[in-house]
Amino acid sequence: LSAQCGQSSFPPSSRPLISGGVVTVKFLSLNNNHGAVKFRLLLEATAPESCPSNLVPDTCPEGPCCHGLDCCVLHVGTVAKEITSPSYPSYEGRQSCSYKMKSEPGSQISINFLDLDLPEPDRSQNCISDFVQLMEESDSVSSFIGSSGRSFCGQQLPNYPGPSVITSGGNSLDVNFNSGSNREGFRGFRAKVSAINPLCSPMAYEHQYGQFTCETRCGDTLIESPTTSTTTTTYTTTSSTTTTTTTVTPTTTSNST
Repeated sequence: LSAQCGQSSFPPSSRPLISGGVVTVKFLSLNNNHGAVKFRLLLEATAPESCPSNLVPDTCPEGPCCHGLDCCVLHVGTVAKEITSPSYPSYEGRQSCSYKMKSEPGSQISINFLDLDLPEPDRSQNCISDFVQLMEESDSVSSFIGSSGRSFCGQQLPNYPGPSVITSGGNSLDVNFNSGSNREGFRGFRAKVSAINPLCSPMAYEHQYGQFTCETRCGDTLIESPTTSTTTTTYTTTSSTTTTTTTVTPTTTSNST
């Protein structure tokens, strides 16, 4: 939507507009108009249509090192799920694996790296054959990742010594792992993923700072998630077998009169 040279595509002020979560407002004035050009907008957050759910099942029957588009889809809720490279903390070469993270519209995906031990980048600081890559379906001015993606390798957590937490711009995030070489002596990567929405629930993550590990929690529960289940998802992939284990422990609430 835009307004310029006396023409406007904006609706009347009596009809509000609702965005999908991110709004960018740009104002450009090329001439000295002596204050003749002005605008006023009222922005406010609306209650989300849905908050991140912990009840939607994953669709990853063969583990992340599978074949086919979106063959491993994890639904991410407020309860963090742990993802790793194949056979972590052992290292398997010649692997190409992908996780697609999805959550409810209006939410974002947070990935908290806990361990990263891969071959170092080349002299130009490019990750060539062994890396973990984050990628989104589209670009957003507020997203660090975008459709071109971000790749990480080496033996230092992303953003270290700051918090190693990266957030998507939307409710979908692809995590790709590639071990193109056949080198040994590395662990791979380990991370926790969760869905965040400031209008629903708090955000929590771990932060490694030297020899210290800190747990940070910010925000409050404004809207209860569909469940307060404890969910642990572990995928173990070897050259001959794939094992998928999902444990869900729901919290039961009893009402008495």
